[in-house]
Amino acid sequence: MRPRPTCPDPRPAVLDRDTPNFVEPIAALASPPGPAARGILRLSGERRTLLELLAQRFVAAPEAPHNDAPPAARFAHAARPVCLKGAWEIDRRAEWAAEPDAARLQMPADVWYWPGPRSYTGGPLVEIHTVGSPPLLEALLEGLARAGFRLARPGEFTLRAFLSGRMDLLQAEAVLGVIDADTPQQLRTALGQLAGSASRRLDAVRAELLDLLAELEAGLDFAEEGIRFVESHELQERLARVAESLEASAASAAAQGRSQVRRRVVLAGPPNAGKSTLFNALVGGPAALVSPVAGTTRDYLSVERDWNGLPIELIDTAGLVDPHACEDDSPLPAAAAAARASRERLQQADLVLWCEAAPAQPQPPEFSPFLLVRTCCDRLPEGAWRPGADDRGVVSVCAPRALGLSELQAAVAGRLASPGEGSDLLGTTSARCRDSLLGAAAAVRRAIATSKESAGEELTAIEIRAALDHLGAITGELGTDELLDRIFSRFCIGK
Repeated sequence: MRPRPTCPDPRPAVLDRDTPNFVEPIAALASPPGPAARGILRLSGERRTLLELLAQRFVAAPEAPHNDAPPAARFAHAARPVCLKGAWEIDRRAEWAAEPDAARLQMPADVWYWPGPRSYTGGPLVEIHTVGSPPLLEALLEGLARAGFRLARPGEFTLRAFLSGRMDLLQAEAVLGVIDADTPQQLRTALGQLAGSASRRLDAVRAELLDLLAELEAGLDFAEEGIRFVESHELQERLARVAESLEASAASAAAQGRSQVRRRVVLAGPPNAGKSTLFNALVGGPAALVSPVAGTTRDYLSVERDWNGLPIELIDTAGLVDPHACEDDSPLPAAAAAARASRERLQQADLVLWCEAAPAQPQPPEFSPFLLVRTCCDRLPEGAWRPGADDRGVVSVCAPRALGLSELQAAVAGRLASPGEGSDLLGTTSARCRDSLLGAAAAVRRAIATSKESAGEELTAIEIRAALDHLGAITGELGTDELLDRIFSRFCIGK
């Protein structure tokens, strides 16, 4: 009987937690820079190093009467997170030798100690919560440096969490996604990915492939006895379901990558159609000059906004009598330049809001994509209109009274929404993972083809292994130093 091949190693193929790089003491400011009511410093390293530092620099407040254990013992024997109030001592004697009384500063501090392995990094971790004064925090960091702590590199705490198995690479990227989220939708996606929604889905696919691989390998061990642990038709059906799942995930990842791009929404229409009034109402302030005189707007204005979770760039343009007319037709150079700028914005738009003032009904322009908007509806008799879209898809609004604006925003978000907006992957993760998902799906399809052609179960097993390798690259199980450096270098220091 030939030896059974081993399954892919789930541990990262880079540093492991027992190397000096993992236990080296590091420290960093974990709160935003600048003055604040509270500043937080985060420390990670070997347990003995952290406990020695706490014993030397932390002065605990008097303990409650029912707790007789000294502070050092409470830290040393902690099996769960411990928080003690007190003061952190900063030794400045080298700098302030002339003022010995002021050489030892004490900052009020709450000290949290996580013994691990359920800390953020998976190892011993300390957080010092104290006064958010930049000079005092800098002095504290200098004292830590003299005590042998190195300033952490960007993303080093999260890297340690990844290397210790506290999170996979998808979840590590989600930490950065939470920090960088610009919209509620991006934050929800990042939090879901951090909670493991994408990881669980890929784990299910990986588990199915591992089961199939094990059954194939077991059949190969007993090939001479004619024993099969999975029939060809069952193998092909299960592999087909896996391939469909991977292809759907790849399509969703591709769409999600596109959905993160800020869309251009251009307000256009004839002169004096209420575009600038609507623009001001949508951005929530007097950004554009408004006048009853036609042709007031000569240049375009641009503001970035988030509508229903969709990042957009809203652009107000000068009025156009005919959007396709040559700019040289205008006798005024300024009007010609304004018309030319408006046409350029139209050509770059992801969606044009073609506006016409009531009582006129907007007519479809000769370009797309567009959404018809009827403005100045306060000119209509009471009860002659309602905010929102009618049967023709025309959205009626009254900007001065803020009527119909939410309906217009929803219509724009619905028109520009892509299938990827329902994805559980961040845009940056989607861009990284799409090729691996496609590679895994292609390997599974090849496995199906070899099974149908009776080319040998060994070849089918090889293709399944190739699919597992692609999935391992997504979660970091087969990560490389170059890949990890590229991901974690984007983090801020202290995370």
